Order: sequence, then C-alpha cells, then structure tokens
Amino acid sequence: MGPSSGASRDRLTVDLKGLKAALQGRAAARGVPVSALVRDVLAREASGEGGAVLAPAPRAARAQRGRVRLCLRLAVLDAHLLLRRAREAGLPLGEFVMAQLQAPGQVPSAAERTARISALTRSTAQLAGMRRDLAQLSAVLKRSDLPAATPTRTSLTTLEQAIQAHLEHASALLATPARPRLEDNP
Repeated sequence: MGPSSGASRDRLTVDLKGLKAALQGRAAARGVPVSALVRDVLAREASGEGGAVLAPAPRAARAQRGRVRLCLRLAVLDAHLLLRRAREAGLPLGEFVMAQLQAPGQVPSAAERTARISALTRSTAQLAGMRRDLAQLSAVLKRSDLPAATPTRTSLTTLEQAIQAHLEHASALLATPARPRLEDNP
C-alpha cells in the first residue's frame, strides 16, 4: 500500500554501526520519529546547503489532524485471528481494533448486528402499535366522567410517554449508519 499523500516511497537501508541509540535519543529530544530526523539530515546534505530543513510537526499535532498508521508485531496465528474477527464483525481492521478498545469483547459480528437491528425494528413496530392503542384508550377514559378512571388515565399517560421516548431513541439508532465513524466518538 502506498502512502495516502500519493508521493512515491524511496527506501534506503543503512548499517548505522552503533549510531542507533544516539539517533533515537536525538529524535526523542526533537519530538519526531527517527525516520523524520534521518530524512531531515539527508535533505540538508542532499541540498548541499547545510541549511535547516523544516522539521515535521510533533506527533501529537499530526495525530490530531487525522489518521495515523500503526504497525503491530503479532504471531502469525494471532494476526489471522484478528483479521478474521474484524471480517466477521464487518469492520475494517482499524475500526475493529478501536471498537475493541472502546467496548472490549462487545463487538458483535455483522450477522449478530443485522439480527439485533431486525429484532429492534420488529419490537419498535410492535411498540408503535401499542402506543396508538394506549393513546386511544387514554382518550376514551378522558371523555368519561368516572372518578375511578383518573389513576388509570395517569398511568396510561406515563406509559405512553415512556414508549414515545423509547421509540424516539430506537428511531435514532436505526437511522445511524451500519458502520459508525469511530474517530468521531469521544
């Protein structure tokens, strides 16, 4: 995969002959990755001017602007398991990892999520029908002059309001995309 900026990548392998620790320390002091420090030095040398080259923004500033690539070293079987579980959840790998961080062990598979949405859709439709029936019953009781009906009218009104609140929440949930953008969540 190429970088997202579209620029080509040129690679060079260099034997540092004991300079690695010093480079890591210098990069840490500047708040940049070792590769950025090395590119900076090479760019100055390549220009022949020895002048300063603009250093990349510190990691924290870059991370706030957008996405970053993360590399993990895993055993082959663990990597296959992680990829399989992300596929089963119907999520890209990065979103699956973030979902696991935000709700460990609670990321349903795509089939489970579809089944849950179907069940919620069915129960919401049933509740909508019950709400209409309760509203009609409450209206009938309001028209009657029976004093004994007052507590029942109050209970029905409270129940109708609770069902209406549930229906509003369920409608909002059902209207959200199947794959929410995790980076928008706090």
